[in-house]
Amino acid sequence: MIILSDLHLSKYIWPSRPAIYGDSYAPLRELAASPPVNQNIVLAGDIFDTPTPDGDSLWEFHNFCSSMRKAGCKLYAVQGNHDRSTTPLFASFGVERLTTAPVTIDGLQVCGLDWMPTEKLHKALADVPKCDVLVMHSPFRHMLGFEGSWQLELQDIPEYVDIVIAGDVHQFNVTRTPTGKLFISPGATSPRSIAEIDSTYGYIMLDGRKEVKRLLLKSRQFFTAQNDNELKKYIEEAQQLNALNPALPPVIFITSELANIVPSEKNIIFSVRNQPKLPEKEFVVESLAGVGSCSLVDKLPAVVNKTEEPDVFNLLTTLLNTPIDNAQTILNEWVEVNLKSSTR
Repeated sequence: MIILSDLHLSKYIWPSRPAIYGDSYAPLRELAASPPVNQNIVLAGDIFDTPTPDGDSLWEFHNFCSSMRKAGCKLYAVQGNHDRSTTPLFASFGVERLTTAPVTIDGLQVCGLDWMPTEKLHKALADVPKCDVLVMHSPFRHMLGFEGSWQLELQDIPEYVDIVIAGDVHQFNVTRTPTGKLFISPGATSPRSIAEIDSTYGYIMLDGRKEVKRLLLKSRQFFTAQNDNELKKYIEEAQQLNALNPALPPVIFITSELANIVPSEKNIIFSVRNQPKLPEKEFVVESLAGVGSCSLVDKLPAVVNKTEEPDVFNLLTTLLNTPIDNAQTILNEWVEVNLKSSTR
């Protein structure tokens, strides 16, 4: 059984950095280029970054599913908080929805729970029948360090469930509970924020009830240069990486002091932080308008509960990581989408 989670299919990692795009598509392309044969594939939520994804994201998922089916694979999924809707979008691509009605996958009885608010989740969890594997999209306390960011604890796992596979937290984790239950967090397949650029990304192979193997996926490389020597060093490393993964040019974050000495490198993205304009320079400029320095993004979970109000939480996170010039556009689009949803 192959397990992927948190693909968050969307064109950009950060809307304010349009030159850095395609990262979420790269893992699917890598798997589609060399698909596993006759495997069952489980997607643990947040396949898309929104319930209304763009055409590029739909096309990439279509190509992935088509490649997997040609290789004799069958796909199953639950919905995450980002892509949850009344009718799962993934069903349009021939992906079977996992529910509380057990299905047999690799000889194991498997159930699924979509993401849902905490007050509904505990009741739904109590209604899960006896099964070998439960696939969810919910944050667990042992993986998160601040109050209000998690929905469940390991002791909430029903005693008649042997293995829990949980998407949502973008970190790989395998934990054994005191009673011998196996908890697996596959982690994300690509970075979704600047805090995640140093992580590794991959997917899980589960062999029966015990053996868990993680396979890494290629991802874009990020560097941060603080001085001339580091800049030269990282440019050399980036040039070597281009030969291995030309579809995802490396990113070198630089200080404004280094901006005037950046060489012309066609396949490297140079990004200056916290400086709104650098005339006559052809590289990406990050403009966070000072927000990052006061750690409002880190404090946001204490103000808005991500699990109870995911749409508001995601909107505020985007605004805090967006240049002031773009904030009004993003806010207007969000209001328009939500007004349409409320009138349906």
